[in-house]
Amino acid sequence: MKLREAWLKCKISEGLFPEEYAVSCKNIENRPFSFFVGASLINVGLSSVKVNVLEHKGNAFLVFLPTMPIENLGRTVKVSGDDIKM
Repeated sequence: MKLREAWLKCKISEGLFPEEYAVSCKNIENRPFSFFVGASLINVGLSSVKVNVLEHKGNAFLVFLPTMPIENLGRTVKVSGDDIKM
């Protein structure tokens, strides 16, 4: 399976360590989830975090997150296409 990189819309704030950020996103059901990532995975100008798209159908995208969410949902999350920029 070939993964496609994309940017997932999120809210970005400083993390606990240098070069780390906390991001908060929402799934397709509008429920929030959050995780920490390194600076290389953040696009501050787009308010987005880099993810990999596994598949999509219509406006639903299944993405693979760079790290495990704090809410322990697993690293695959279904999000709205409105929050994805390819």
